[in-house]
Amino acid sequence: MPEPVKVLFIGGSGRSGSTLTDRMLGSVPSVCSVGELWALWKRDMQRDEFCGCGLLFADCPFWRDVVAEAFGTVDAARASGFAQTQRNVLYHHRGLAVRWPQLMRQRRRPDFGRFAEERARVIRAIAAVSGADLIVDSSKVPRYGSALAAVPGLEVRALHLVRDSRAIAHSWSMAKETRRVGGGSVLMPRYPAALSASRFVARSLQMEGAWRFTDRLLTLNYEAFVAAPSAWTKRILRFAGHPAPAAPPRGLKPHTFRLLPTHTILGNPMRFDRGEVLVRRDDRWRTEMDARDRRLVTRRTWPLLLRYGYIGPFKASFARDEGSN
Repeated sequence: MPEPVKVLFIGGSGRSGSTLTDRMLGSVPSVCSVGELWALWKRDMQRDEFCGCGLLFADCPFWRDVVAEAFGTVDAARASGFAQTQRNVLYHHRGLAVRWPQLMRQRRRPDFGRFAEERARVIRAIAAVSGADLIVDSSKVPRYGSALAAVPGLEVRALHLVRDSRAIAHSWSMAKETRRVGGGSVLMPRYPAALSASRFVARSLQMEGAWRFTDRLLTLNYEAFVAAPSAWTKRILRFAGHPAPAAPPRGLKPHTFRLLPTHTILGNPMRFDRGEVLVRRDDRWRTEMDARDRRLVTRRTWPLLLRYGYIGPFKASFARDEGSN
């Protein structure tokens, strides 16, 4: 049997810093970051959205080669079928059944079989086309990460990237532009503070629950990552089983790094950036966030803020390997 393909799944809330983390990992030799791979068929194949390299998906030679390597050709109907199968797997099963398919109802197991075959083909094709030893998938959706971990032929580890829930809520409230197919730009979705808080809680609990009884989860504060990006990049790669841990290329100025072009799907608009970028903590929420929203988010997420070291007597940057005790 062929060696399993190593995959690092980045999970957690949106606006948690996953795009920057993904990009920095992808700037390391023999690591291929592909962004939010869960959206491959729905957002990129069917809607022909932009790849991180700046080209439309249909014009990107990397993804053209990946699809050809995996399936030969994929028409719109087949892409729609792949997307529907993934939806069936992620949203028609509950709890541990996504993580352990043997717990699924008998009539639902064929869906997982089709999903597993498609995802294994795609990821093996990404590894073959890129020549990478590690694939980084920053889809963030915990249920998708759980399903991915159950796919035969993949060796999946998870990075749970957490960020202060108030910073996340503030980021979702801000207007951000991204490229629009056909030219110009379009605003990304904006969410109220209450919804951001609820999603933060849900995704945090889902990540911890799905990986609780494994040794394949690393939980990391985004604030800790940006404080020491080189050191954390090395540690993340070691955790993922990368054979030659290395730091991303540094820029010429302090706290800057050179981001190389990547073929990422979805994510923050900075996925299109290349060249030197300044890596620093963003604490604008402390002065710009509406006071009522700040109180609301703190009230609804305080147990997790305490758990992750953002409030309370042990307030500090937080990171640990789950299951390593």
